[in-house]
Amino acid sequence: MNIRMFKILFILLLVLLVVYLAVGRKDNSGVEPVAVGEVLPSSTLKPATSTPTSTPTVRPTDTSTPTASPSPTPTSTETATLSLRKWTMNEVGTFISFVGSWFTADISYPLLPREGDEVAQLIDEFVYNRATDSLSGPLERVNPDVVCAWAFEKLGEGYGLTIKIDGNVVDEKTREERWIQFASEIGNPDKEPYCPQFDASSEVPVFDDAN
Repeated sequence: MNIRMFKILFILLLVLLVVYLAVGRKDNSGVEPVAVGEVLPSSTLKPATSTPTSTPTVRPTDTSTPTASPSPTPTSTETATLSLRKWTMNEVGTFISFVGSWFTADISYPLLPREGDEVAQLIDEFVYNRATDSLSGPLERVNPDVVCAWAFEKLGEGYGLTIKIDGNVVDEKTREERWIQFASEIGNPDKEPYCPQFDASSEVPVFDDAN
């Protein structure tokens, strides 16, 4: 056998070896399909009387690309955390005693109408028992984010500024002064009950003077 024939035979053997390895790798690759799971939006706590809203399921895809079209603003971590807060009965009692009752008490002027005001109606359902020095009421229906927003809104509308007893004014403050009063009780982010609208470390908001 001359050198030329030897080279041809050697090349054929290499080609057969490569084909064998390629076929074997294809048949025994062991690669299994990977299922892509659904990413479902996490549920948030809602007051019992609110209307539930539906959110479309987000399905990740390999072909999705960022676009310049506007998209819904994602919920921040802080907001999500706040939406999951739950107050204890003692914390609800603190909120009602030092904030809520300034709007709902019958000595507060002007009187806060109850019709259509679900938070005011909810506060009215809590009853203090002097004998046991305890508060009772529908705790499971209290959403801290909702009642905090309600208190700030009612203050801005001019409620809770004047207290009258037997027709006589015994306490009267501006909205800014009342805000400072409330902030001293519910404005500490390290302690519940806490309302970010009354954060004591922030500047006192300037309210519209129109009532």
